[in-house]
Amino acid sequence: GSRWSGASRGASNVSVDGTSTWSVTGDSTVRQQVANAGTVAFTPPAGAAFKTLITRNYVGNGGVLGVNTALGTDGSASDRLIIDAGTASGASGLRVTNAGGQGALTTGNGILVVDVVNGGTTGASAFTQSGRAVAGVYEYRLFRGAADGTNPDAWYLRSERNAPPTPPFPPTP
Repeated sequence: GSRWSGASRGASNVSVDGTSTWSVTGDSTVRQQVANAGTVAFTPPAGAAFKTLITRNYVGNGGVLGVNTALGTDGSASDRLIIDAGTASGASGLRVTNAGGQGALTTGNGILVVDVVNGGTTGASAFTQSGRAVAGVYEYRLFRGAADGTNPDAWYLRSERNAPPTPPFPPTP
């Protein structure tokens, strides 16, 4: 039942149990591992100041990672989890909150939300989308791997245009 609102400036390990929440208020670094069974969520950006959480290992124990994203074209601004030379394992829901994006079609890799650097890896089921991410007529879905193959372990949001509803047929006289 704990609630932590703040940033980590180099904690060794952070563990969020199933009844707890970490509201990430600024760029954060956790040197070894974040274990998440509860909620780790970035606070809304002030202006264009999106945040990053850098850790070696991220273990999803059924928790939720909440990011703010300006839902738009490829490369739009977003909060990011960065796996640095370690792994993302287990299973976490990834909840996306639109931070002012008007929606647009992504045609390349999409919007980066989980990055992997320095030889890091992510499990194929480390993240699943939790809830819908919609802006305008575009719906965004979570994908593992860059569409161009450059970052196969990163996670991206890619959009598709929702088809307009089909009008009903007139009733038979």
